Amino acid sequence: MYSFKSKVRYSEIDDKGYITLGSILDYFQDCSSFQSDYLGIGMDYLMSQKRGWVLVYWDVRIERYVKSGEDIEIFTWPHELKGCFGYRNFCIKDAEGRMCAYADSLWVYMDLENMRPLRAEPAIKEKYATSPKINMEDKGRKVNAPDELLIRQPFRVRKSDIDTNGHVNNSQYVKIAAEYIPDNKIAGSVRVEYRDATYLGQTFEAKTAVLNDTLYVVLENGSGQTSAIVEMELKESI
Repeated sequence: MYSFKSKVRYSEIDDKGYITLGSILDYFQDCSSFQSDYLGIGMDYLMSQKRGWVLVYWDVRIERYVKSGEDIEIFTWPHELKGCFGYRNFCIKDAEGRMCAYADSLWVYMDLENMRPLRAEPAIKEKYATSPKINMEDKGRKVNAPDELLIRQPFRVRKSDIDTNGHVNNSQYVKIAAEYIPDNKIAGSVRVEYRDATYLGQTFEAKTAVLNDTLYVVLENGSGQTSAIVEMELKESI
């Protein structure tokens, strides 16, 4: 298990002073990156080997949105490594050790030169010490949106959306989807199924629906391919 401490910054909050959903995802992503760097198998190493971990599924639950200035600690640990798949948990705790948010995720180890899944090498698996999976309901990795969706205004992918892999960063999809949350609601949980990469110069086409207090956002990459499907269970705003 790996963790780092932080303080919720002004740049990470919304207009009410609470951490944004996108910032929670950024903390999770940063934590896993920090752990890999600490173990000597981070981004620089993986890129030198033409290898990489590609996120294919998020399942995030938010117990409490922490406020600006709060001290928090972010944790991550892999709970299973099987073939080309890596299963990783995350959580954020406040200064009193109370759980504020937690998540499960599924990653695929990739040969980036040939763009195909690859069984993780023994040297990689030996570095990651697994810990027991966090106790949370397994909803499955498929996210299915309703058939009837509202087509939203298309928009271009920005340079700021792109990460070191050359495509739109994982958390950006959630940040985009969060724009469609009704003003009087917040997300209590989020599931994301990633299907296809989106690149600079492409156009996002968003389609949305709200059904039984659940927001669905389907993001297509302008080439007729679905990039991601986001499902958010909504609850009353703070």
